[in-house]
Amino acid sequence: MDSTRRLRIANRIRIVLQRELGVAVDVSRMLRHRAEAAEVLCACKGLASSELLTLAAQFEAETRIEDKARLRTLAASTPVAGAAPSSSRGWAALGSGFGFSKPLSGWDDDTDSLPPAVEAEELHAGNPARMVMQTRF
Repeated sequence: MDSTRRLRIANRIRIVLQRELGVAVDVSRMLRHRAEAAEVLCACKGLASSELLTLAAQFEAETRIEDKARLRTLAASTPVAGAAPSSSRGWAALGSGFGFSKPLSGWDDDTDSLPPAVEAEELHAGNPARMVMQTRF
C-alpha cells in the first residue's frame, strides 16, 4: 500500500478543479474527512470532465484499499480471546504487576456462581428514587 497515492490524487483533483471552476479544495480536509471527500468527489462526477471522473474513481479505489489495509492491521493487532499472550513475558502479561489477587470475601470458593441480586425495593422499602442493584453476601 502506497500511502501517498491518495495525497497525489487529491492534489491532482485540487489542481483540475482550480483550473476548471476556480474553486480551491483543501486537500488535507479531503484526506481526513470522508464527508469532505464525498462532497468533492460528487462535484468531480457532476462535471463533464473525463479527467475528473477518472481521478474520482481512482481516489475512491485507493480509499477502499487503505480501509481494507487498516482493517487487516487492526484485526492482526487485536488479541484473540483465550489465546496465549504474545509478549515475551509470558503469563506475567496477564497480571497487573501488583502481586497475586486475593479472592473477594463472601464468595464461595467451591462454586463459580455469583451471589444473588436483590432489588433495591426490598432494601429501601419501595423508595423509587433509589432503584439500584445490590448484592447479598
